[in-house]
Amino acid sequence: MRAKAPSRQTRIEMLTGIAERLPSLWPGEVVSLEGEREAVSLVTHSFCAEKLKGEGKVIWVDGGNVIDPLLLLRLLRSGRQSPRGALDRIILARAFTAYQMSAIIEGRLRDRTVEESPSLVIVSSLGELFQDPDVDRRESRELLSRALDVLQDISRSEESPVLVSGCPLTCPRVLRVRGSAHGLSVKQPGGA
Repeated sequence: MRAKAPSRQTRIEMLTGIAERLPSLWPGEVVSLEGEREAVSLVTHSFCAEKLKGEGKVIWVDGGNVIDPLLLLRLLRSGRQSPRGALDRIILARAFTAYQMSAIIEGRLRDRTVEESPSLVIVSSLGELFQDPDVDRRESRELLSRALDVLQDISRSEESPVLVSGCPLTCPRVLRVRGSAHGLSVKQPGGA
C-alpha cells in the first residue's frame, strides 16, 4: 500500500529550519538533487524561496508539474520574507515530453538566462522525461547529454547555479535529500 502524501501544513513543518541548513549553490556549477520525489520537491522549493530574497530571480523549467506557488508563498512568509512580487520574479517554462524539454533547454533557456541574470536556474524532473518508453533509448540519451552540456555551459558562462532533479548521477555534485518524521536532511554523499 502506498503511503499517503503529507499535507501542505505537514510539508511546511518539515521545512522548519531547513533554509539555515541548505548547502550553498555556487555560480558555475550544476547540482543534482536526489531522493524521494516529495522530499526533493520540498527542498527545491526551499532553494527557490531562498534565492527570491531581495530582488533575486529564478528561472524554473518544470518537467514534472512540480512547482507549487502556494508552497512558495508559505515558505516566503515563514522565512519572514514579503511574498509581494516574489512570484513575478519566477520565469516558468513547462515541458511535458523529452522533446519539449530539449527544445526549451537548447533553445530559449540560454537567451532568457542572459536577459534575466537569475540567481538560480531550476530544471525539475529532468531525467524522468527522457525515460519515456516512446522515445528511442539512444535518442533519449543523446538528448539528455546535450541538455546537460547546455546547462553546464549556462551555469559557467552566466554564473548562475543550476539545480536539477530526477537525473541521477549525471552531475558532478549530487545532494541527497531524505525526509523523516524529524524533518528533512540535505547532504552531499561522503560529506558530514
